[in-house]
Amino acid sequence: MSTAKLNPNDKVIIVMGPTGAGKSTFINHAIKGSGDGIGHGLRSQTRAIRVIRPPDLTSGDRPIVFVDTPGLDDTDTPSIEVLGMISEFLIQANKDKIPVEKILYLHRISDNRMAGSILRELRVFKGMCGDTAIPSVVLVTTMWSLVNKVVGESRLSELKETFWKEFRDAGCKFERFEDSEASARQIVFGSTENGEGTVLDKKEPMKLLIVSEIVEKGSKLTDTVAGTPLEQHLQTMVHDEREGNRRLKQALKGVGNPAPKKIAVKSEIQVNVNKEIPDAHTLSKQSIISQPENVTAKVSHVKKTLIGQNQIELEIRLEIDFKMVINV
Repeated sequence: MSTAKLNPNDKVIIVMGPTGAGKSTFINHAIKGSGDGIGHGLRSQTRAIRVIRPPDLTSGDRPIVFVDTPGLDDTDTPSIEVLGMISEFLIQANKDKIPVEKILYLHRISDNRMAGSILRELRVFKGMCGDTAIPSVVLVTTMWSLVNKVVGESRLSELKETFWKEFRDAGCKFERFEDSEASARQIVFGSTENGEGTVLDKKEPMKLLIVSEIVEKGSKLTDTVAGTPLEQHLQTMVHDEREGNRRLKQALKGVGNPAPKKIAVKSEIQVNVNKEIPDAHTLSKQSIISQPENVTAKVSHVKKTLIGQNQIELEIRLEIDFKMVINV
């Protein structure tokens, strides 16, 4: 990812968070945008890192530049690839001596539970930043218009006391976005809700752990603190798929002879034997036998379709051969 649109005098604010958390919406309000490019569908709107430079937004004499990022739960791109994209940008910015002033991490207050994918992304995000950079992070809650105020306050309190406790203890700040230009600019320039200063009040740029691990220690992305949870999740998915295939094959070994199939086969055979055996009409159901060992089945086609977050629809076609024994 190129940082050609940036220069060392810029104050760079990176906006991160899950797909649909409102990252593009926040940036559009902050820059007085028309809302073009805001996603309202089920697919991710931001599929690559975008650098947005508002013409009139400055802090002192330094331009403010936003960096919009895809969510790690992106609908089209694997999580480890998204993390690679973001880390590549951060490493290049570090090489070009472009300081990252702040990272805003957005979270929907309208979510009534913390899904596994969101918890995993939060863990990855913390590993990407490291404890040293956490004080320069602002956790921003969004979608307040979609929840009752009392419910929203209760969820926010739970987030701070449980899921965000490590961030809070490390000096992270909190803010809420109220879907307006004034609210967005308040987050960028004004005091945060826990009264610990402004977003752009640091003299030193962020020192991100993932940059240190890859550049200074030479670590692979999958071996970094941020990359490890994604690698573990990937390995778990591979193991689960293999285990599912093993169980499927085991189940197929015990496939019996479904009654409709037996009746249909019996009917076809009875028609054929009528030509040779005069008393074939005396054949009974018990006279046509299909033993389990005479049934073979194999998978001829498997199609996997991603139908949702952590959900895969399997279409499996079986070829079943019956060997029939006729007692006359």
